[in-house]
Amino acid sequence: YRITRNPEYMRKKSRGEGLTKQAASVELEMPDGRSVTKTSDVNREVEDILGVNREQFSQIAMIAQGDFRKLLLASTEEREAIFRRIFQTGKYRDFQEKVKSEFLAEYGLFEKHQNTFDQYMNDVTCQPDSPLRQKLEELQEGKRPRTEGCGLTEAIMEEDRKGQEAVKAELETIRTELEELTKQLAKCKTREENEQALRQEQARFDVLQPKTASLEAKLTEAQENARQNEKLQTEAGKIEAELPRYEELDVLDRNFREAEQKKETAKKLLSAAQRQQEMEKENLRELKAEQSGLSDAAAALENVRSRLEKAGTRLESLEKLKATEKQQEALLRELKTAQDGYQKDRDQAALERNRFFGLQQAFLDEQAGILAAKLKEGEPCPVCGSTEHPAPAAMSTEAPTEEEVRSAEKVFHEADQKMNASGQKAAALNGRCEELAKQICEQQQSVLKDGENTDAAIAVCQEELKDLEEREKEALKNTQRKAELDETVPELEKKAEELQAKITGLEKAVSESSATVSELQKRRSDAAEKLQYPSREDAEKARRELVQRAAQNVKKEAAAREDLEAHRQKLNEVSGKIQQLKQTLDKEEQLDRAALEERQHGLKVLQRERETQEKQYYARIQTNESKLNNLQKTIALMEESDQKIRWMTSLADTFSGRMRGKEKVLFEVYVQAAYFDRILSKANVRLMEMSSGQYELKRSGSARNQRSQSGLDLDVVDHYNGSVRSVRSLSGGESFLASLSLALGLSDEIQSQAGGIRFDTMFVDEGFGSLDEGTLQQAMRALGKLAEGNCLVGIISHVAELKEKIDRQILVTKDRDGGSKAEIVV
Repeated sequence: YRITRNPEYMRKKSRGEGLTKQAASVELEMPDGRSVTKTSDVNREVEDILGVNREQFSQIAMIAQGDFRKLLLASTEEREAIFRRIFQTGKYRDFQEKVKSEFLAEYGLFEKHQNTFDQYMNDVTCQPDSPLRQKLEELQEGKRPRTEGCGLTEAIMEEDRKGQEAVKAELETIRTELEELTKQLAKCKTREENEQALRQEQARFDVLQPKTASLEAKLTEAQENARQNEKLQTEAGKIEAELPRYEELDVLDRNFREAEQKKETAKKLLSAAQRQQEMEKENLRELKAEQSGLSDAAAALENVRSRLEKAGTRLESLEKLKATEKQQEALLRELKTAQDGYQKDRDQAALERNRFFGLQQAFLDEQAGILAAKLKEGEPCPVCGSTEHPAPAAMSTEAPTEEEVRSAEKVFHEADQKMNASGQKAAALNGRCEELAKQICEQQQSVLKDGENTDAAIAVCQEELKDLEEREKEALKNTQRKAELDETVPELEKKAEELQAKITGLEKAVSESSATVSELQKRRSDAAEKLQYPSREDAEKARRELVQRAAQNVKKEAAAREDLEAHRQKLNEVSGKIQQLKQTLDKEEQLDRAALEERQHGLKVLQRERETQEKQYYARIQTNESKLNNLQKTIALMEESDQKIRWMTSLADTFSGRMRGKEKVLFEVYVQAAYFDRILSKANVRLMEMSSGQYELKRSGSARNQRSQSGLDLDVVDHYNGSVRSVRSLSGGESFLASLSLALGLSDEIQSQAGGIRFDTMFVDEGFGSLDEGTLQQAMRALGKLAEGNCLVGIISHVAELKEKIDRQILVTKDRDGGSKAEIVV
């Protein structure tokens, strides 16, 4: 990897006087030749390569002036964040959070079941005067345990069932007595009906009896009228003998009516023809005016069709542009998908590359152990040729095999090929997008107006086409109408001449018909003066009336006789009914209807009250039965949820570090503690050497207070006096040695865990001034051994003693003008 960074600075302008700001730039060259230039992308890539971010890197690769105690004195929470990034323990935190969330979800479900139970319990009701009411109210108010709910509901239902049975028995007694009262009231009603019938029949008799004399007088009058029938028949015979003379009058009447009808017909035809003439004249004037107004209809139609063709051509171009824009949108979505796929494949390739290089480096580091594992006593060593092998190198239990390295290399190459294929696909799509964007730009310039977008232009064009289509229809209609008028007007002018000739003929016919009517009217008047009646119909009518009067006299006599006989028969029937009703009333029992009705009313009121009570019992039982079923189901769900909560509570508390009487250690911290112990093991090798065996770092077994998390806090063991105390009690020089040891231990552990990453450089800024001569010598020996292992150690210090002990130096001295200069001393 090669990285080049240029910071932001002020430089001289290329033209003119003065300075200009040069922006910062960065470039990261990858082993595969790929280059990354964006600052945020470079920073992310560096973090992926190293496995640590800037702050974490500075704590293990740079012991900075004034900051060397931060890593040493960091709290559990601070170290937790550092180790999560370095050792990828976020999955353990996710697991502990998942356990916690599932516990909370189950607890919420349990509370939901409790609320549901309370809702059902609040719907349970009982009688206001029930002895169980107080218990029910206490349970609904939460003063009694929910476990009593089902039993109390069953007791309330049993109490209601007993009350319901008692009400049903009382209702049966009431219904029986009401049936008996109904029978007695029916007898009362029958007697009242008979009394009413007797009164009605007596009234009818009183009305009928006076009518007898009137009917007898009517019969006498009818008999007197019947004696006049002979005279009526004689007068009818005279009229019949005169009937043939009316035939001549009828002939004259027919001729007169026919002539009159012809006259009226001719007048109506003349009037209609005259009206038609006026209408056709007016119509002809209007059509000629319309014909004149449509003289330019053909030219207007041609103009509209020309504009319609231009608008259609533009709409077709706009729709093609819209289709191309939709194609671009789809292609951009496909490009985004391809770019995301490439990014994913690139990240995976980087991961597999790091894994392969890490396994390869570990495999190479273990070659001595691999060769030693194949040595046999008495056989020569392939390296030195010796047949004796007193101290063969040991191979780490975590060393990868050659097959694992080859497999990782294969996976890496496959991931790299997949990444290249994704990149080529994304590049091809990007090229297509650019080509399509150029095509769209050209189309927009040729089709769209300034400030116009495609959708708006299509809408305007469609609206214009719609308007032009309507105009075309109107213009076509006007053209067709003009052609029709050119044919219709000459025809109407010809019909007008024919109509005038018809009117002249009708005027002549009306004049001739009037003369004929006058002559026939005179002849008809002379014939009518010689007859008794104006016409034959009047004479026959008079004869029929005489004959009918004679027949009616006979019928009236018969009808009067029949009415008298029927009246006498009805009078006898009414008299018989009166006698029968009197006999029936004498036999019937006399009852007090008012008392019976009063008793019936009281029983019905009581019946309605008991029926209402019975319905209330029934409704309450049905409701409580439904609530009881729901309560029983909810109780079962609560018990099931409660059983889950019992074991989930312990599990959640364990993973979340909330166990009573125990340290507050999170699950993730518990895992990180194992890594921390390994770091401390490596750090103590340096610290014991630099402190002459006095100090050793130890992970604290308890938190600073009951509310703090624990597991990653540090104590120091003083082997000189056997005490264990907080690292905060160390002096400045001791803290520097402990911080240096801890940084070196953390660096060693990261290199062993981070997939082949190696830190070959460390910088120490100040801190040596706080060390005494002996401690300074020990620290220098430790750093010297670190340098002997091909690790570059840079010390930034003002301590004079260090100048004598470090042979390769960069001396920085101030100049009098305020600047400084650097000099390399070897």
